[in-house]
Order: sequence, then structure tokens, then C-alpha cells
Amino acid sequence: LDRCTEQTIVEFFDALLLFLSSNSIVYVITINEESVYYALANNNKHFFEEEVISNFRKFEFGKKYLEKYITVPIILPSKNNYRNYIDNIISKNYEGDKKIFTSSEKDLLLELIQEINDSIEITPRDVKKVINLLIVYKGKLMNLNKDTNTKEKLKFDEFIVWFLIKYFYSELAERILIRVANKKNKIDKIKSIKSEFHPEINIAIIKKLEEIKIMYILISND
Repeated sequence: LDRCTEQTIVEFFDALLLFLSSNSIVYVITINEESVYYALANNNKHFFEEEVISNFRKFEFGKKYLEKYITVPIILPSKNNYRNYIDNIISKNYEGDKKIFTSSEKDLLLELIQEINDSIEITPRDVKKVINLLIVYKGKLMNLNKDTNTKEKLKFDEFIVWFLIKYFYSELAERILIRVANKKNKIDKIKSIKSEFHPEINIAIIKKLEEIKIMYILISND
């Protein structure tokens, strides 16, 4: 509901009043409460005595207004454990009798996603998109490695690390690409430009990134 316009949010609750008397219907409303609080307050200014309404007053008004409609609130945790979710998605993807991801690749993905989620907010939509993209990229990487003209064989676990950096820390990835493009020795490892890393970024994924050769990053990025 919080993705709707303020006017639509208000109209939704007005329309809901027409059906609340029916005992045979159970309503499940998924919302970011704060967004709805402010929408309800902004469209019910006639309830306020003051002309300038503080955010605190809007918040309190919206909260009390919403309590009249929602009888059983369920608050989802702000941090999710994605292990079972990722396991479920990956287990459904097979090529014949062969799994898309090896056990070590899946464990790496599980580890890094969970650790990234400890520092920034990752949504289930992000996780599913990342996995679907990695499935596509693994096929491309396998074809690339079969190419006889390709001197360097890419390791998919290293690609996973770079892909997650680029997806979730795009600014850092861009700075790294600028630096590595100017490096003469492409067999150097990424740790040779460690000064580019942000201290707040998860240490585990950075340590794995540091051990990847610059040439692998350039090839992976292409």
C-alpha cells in the first residue's frame, strides 16, 4: 500500500469501510507504516488545530488512525536470513541431472549475501534477481572458457565476488575499474589498489576480492 500515491492510500481506507462489516472476509495489508502514517495525516488536516503540522504529530495521527483498521499487526524483521530462501531458489534450477551451482559456489553465495545483508538492506527481490543473473552469467562464462582463443580461464566463484561488489557497491566497482584500467601489470591482484576500498564495506567480501587478479576483473566486467 505504501507504494501508492497519498490520495490512493486515503481512498483505499475509505473504500475498505464498505466491507469491514462482512465477517467472511479477512484483509491482509502489507505496508511500510511510516509512509502510510504521513499520507493519512496529510489528507486529514481538518483534524488538526494548528496550520503547520510537525512530522511527530503526523506520525502520531497516522498511527492512531491505522490502529482502527489493523487489529493484528505483524512486524517483519528488518534483517532477513536468506539461507533457506536462496537454497529454495537454487534447488529448482537444474540442467538435466547437473545443478547450476556447485556446492562450493552455493556456499559462497550464501555466505556473501548474508554478510552483505548485515551491512545494507537487501530485499528478497534483490536476492532473486542476483541469482537469476548469475545463472545466465555462468552459462556465458562456461562458453567463454570453452573458446580456444581465451587464454585466461575464469573461475565462477571469483566472478560471484566481483558481481556482488558491482551489484551492491556500484560506486566502489567503478572506482576499481578506473584504477585497474591504468595498471600495467594485469596479473597483479586487486589488493594492490586496496586504498580504493571503503572501510564500512563487509570485510569478508573485500578479502575475497583482494585475491582476484586484475585481468579477471577486466574480463568479468566485459
